Amino acid sequence: MRITRRQLRRIIREAHGGAGGSFHERYGDAHEKYVVERSGVGADERFFVEVTGWRPERIVYGPFEQAKKFPSKISAEKVQVTIDEMDGFYTRVQPVSFFEE
Repeated sequence: MRITRRQLRRIIREAHGGAGGSFHERYGDAHEKYVVERSGVGADERFFVEVTGWRPERIVYGPFEQAKKFPSKISAEKVQVTIDEMDGFYTRVQPVSFFEE
């Protein structure tokens, strides 16, 4: 039995929920902002703020009010990988609405 490309794409999409998940799982809500949070520290140094310096770079952490808000989950995940490579800290990407009351 032969199948067409279209049928194969549909089979793969159905089996995996799309290429990497649904659109919202991959890119998040268009109006949602994201922050990079690390665990195991106090509230005053919990969120990613910026990378400063040049060789050696230094990652600055701060409170939620100073945290860099990323426009998409993908851009926040890129910084998450950089933090993992530079500092080795466990971080996670969370929507801003998770911390707002």
